[in-house]
Formats: sequence, C-alpha cells, structure tokens
Amino acid sequence: MELLDGEGRAKSVIVSTDMRLSDCQPIKTSDGLVKWYATNGEAVTLYQVNPFKLASYQQTSAIKGTCGKGVIWTYDYDEKVLTISGSGEMFDYAKVDDVPWHGLSITQVYVTENVSSVGKNAFADLPELASVSLNSTVLSVDPTAFLDCPELNNFIVDLNNPKYKVMANKGLVEDGIKLVKYASKCSATVTLPATLKIIGDYAFYGCTLNTIVFGSGVEIIGDYAFAGCNISKITFPDNVRTIGAYAFAGTSLTELNLTMQINSVGNNAFENCASLKTLTVGNPVTDFGTGAFSIGGHMDI
Repeated sequence: MELLDGEGRAKSVIVSTDMRLSDCQPIKTSDGLVKWYATNGEAVTLYQVNPFKLASYQQTSAIKGTCGKGVIWTYDYDEKVLTISGSGEMFDYAKVDDVPWHGLSITQVYVTENVSSVGKNAFADLPELASVSLNSTVLSVDPTAFLDCPELNNFIVDLNNPKYKVMANKGLVEDGIKLVKYASKCSATVTLPATLKIIGDYAFYGCTLNTIVFGSGVEIIGDYAFAGCNISKITFPDNVRTIGAYAFAGTSLTELNLTMQINSVGNNAFENCASLKTLTVGNPVTDFGTGAFSIGGHMDI
C-alpha cells in the first residue's frame, strides 16, 4: 500500500504484505493520521501512520468510526466488544456487508446513553455475539438488527427505558405487547405471556426452538417470525388474526389447525414445511397469500 500526495504521486510505501486490498480499510481521521485495519480471519490489527513521519507506524487495540450523524462505533479487539456511543440515530444498512464492523469477532455490544435507535442490519450476521445491552434512550430497534446471530444469549435493557423491556433475559419486548426479538440461543420450549399481542417480524428467526406455547393474547404473527425453527406442532390461540409472509417457512410442522377466525395468511407462510401432512381449516380465511402452502408432496386437508 502506498501513501499518495495531493497530486496523486506516491510518497512512500507504508507496508508490504500478501493480504488482499479488500482486507484493508483506510480511515482518514481528524487528528491527521491515516489509519487502516487488517484481519487474517481471526484477529484484527489497527495501523496508524503520521503522514509527516513515514518512518514508523503505530499499532493499537481499538478501532472506531461513525455509524450515524453524531453516533460513533468503537471496537476493542482484545475484549471483542463493540460500543455504540454519541448522540442520535444509528444508520440503516441495506445489507450486512455495508456495516463497518461486519466480519469482526464481536461477543458483546453496548449501545450507550443518548443513542436513540438500532438501525437496519446493525448487528446482523455476528456469529459470536452473545450479549446486547441497550441504554434508556433507545426508542427504535429495527427487526433485522439481530438476524443470524446464533450465539445470542441475552438482552440487557436499562430499567429506565420507557419503550423496551426484557422478558426472561431473552426476549426484547416493545411497549409491553410486541416481541421484537428472542435470543437465538434459547431453550427448546418457550412459553409466551398472555400480555403479548404481536410476535414481530423475525422474532424467532433461526432460534434453537422446538416448541412454542402462545399466550392467549397473541393476535399478529409477523413475517419470518418462526422461519427455520425446528417446530413440529403448534396450537394457535383463538385471537390470532394474521400470519405473516414466510412466518413458518422451513419449519418441521407435521400438522396445522387453522380453525380460528383468521383473516390473513401471508405469502409463502408455510413454504418448505416438508413434513406437513395434515391441514385443518375452519372458518373461511379472508386472504390466503400466494404460495402459502408451497410444500410439495402429499397433504390431507
């Protein structure tokens, strides 16, 4: 890698290595230093260079950048901790590859005071992430924020947060009635309280779950809510009115009873439920989405 002057001419070779250019991410910082980090797939090293003293470079244990207007991320690779600080809303990221810390080895995330949101795909696809702590000022959490985090074991929310609470250390609950996300690394059986009315989009997506016991208050089951779970049997409460798109796609359901007064079953809601053999429908469903039962094979109705 070479440092260029204002005219684009090479000033000096900073470092020579066999790593790919895509492994380096130069950062221009307000302190006048040129910084970048490199990874060998296991550890991250930050290099920083004073362009006026090219004879040497420093190595440090933390890297940082911006992830919102007024919001900063800091990663400590010794502790494997990501801290979101500053003030305001986090950015939304269209895909996980756009997230600046994607690919780092992260076990804990702290969202500190005065940060008000957790953006789209913010902490998705972090295979080692085990714990997430949210401050009292977080008022918005995108449903995709914690997708594909198989080791996610618990949520911690400041007791003074007016919007979010934690259910059994595992479930992130909004306004007391909506389950936003349940920790991926959960027990085989999960029982939900009667106070919950909405199972949010992706709430149990990819969870280690075999049995779900709904509380009597559930009315809405969101898109992809249980997709990919190892659920073989389910009993819906009478109040369920909406089942979202792909809500149970790829599960292990063997039988399904939709005898309650349900209004809507979303597109591909039970797609690829290869073990589903028996479907019972009671009252006419107002809106059956396209491919709701795209499963192939034989099924008795």
